[in-house]
Amino acid sequence: MASLPSVAVSGTLKLDQELRKGLISSEKSGIANVSYQKSQTTTNLEGNSEPSSLDFREALVMIREGSKVESSYYVPLLQECIDKYSALDAQIVHGHIIKTGAHQDLFVTTFLVNVYAKCKIMENARKVFDKLSRRNVVSWTALMTGYVHNSKPELAIRVFQEMLEAGAYPTNYTLGIVLNASSTLHSIELGKQLHACIVKYQIDYDTSIGNSLCSLYSQMWKLGIRF
Repeated sequence: MASLPSVAVSGTLKLDQELRKGLISSEKSGIANVSYQKSQTTTNLEGNSEPSSLDFREALVMIREGSKVESSYYVPLLQECIDKYSALDAQIVHGHIIKTGAHQDLFVTTFLVNVYAKCKIMENARKVFDKLSRRNVVSWTALMTGYVHNSKPELAIRVFQEMLEAGAYPTNYTLGIVLNASSTLHSIELGKQLHACIVKYQIDYDTSIGNSLCSLYSQMWKLGIRF
């Protein structure tokens, strides 16, 4: 069984105290499932709407050549990198984002964290996150989700602690991700603290939280822990 980081040892996380400092939003961030619908209306290279895959390829060629493209193209291009599982293309687009100053756009850079996580390059995802001039719960959750999906639950819990210490507060989706991590680590104490906070602060249950709690208590049962 994996050992927990020091921030998540029983009694040290102090979730109850941290969550008292502000309201917990029940809004779902949904960052793990962020997707760009190609049918969505936007401006393409010729100024028309509803860009095709050909437009995306042309834009990528232009970026490789150092040409300027519309900033509205970064997110669909990054989504193409996810769809094609192309870390190399993501790095090319990333470089262009920095050159054009688009890295100041929190949505674009948060999406970039998600891209590197989906491409299984968490080192790059963390570097992008660390350079964010400001962060919100979506950017924190993107990094946590990346660690969980890349089999690094200890780091997901560590990031959760960093988020609380920074004064950001979790959504339902965030808590579902952390419950998932605690279940993977067999961290029953952390899971119970999270569940207590969900009940105490009357956070609405949704599918992600419900499934994560079921998984956690299933682990407790298998380990012979009764509650």
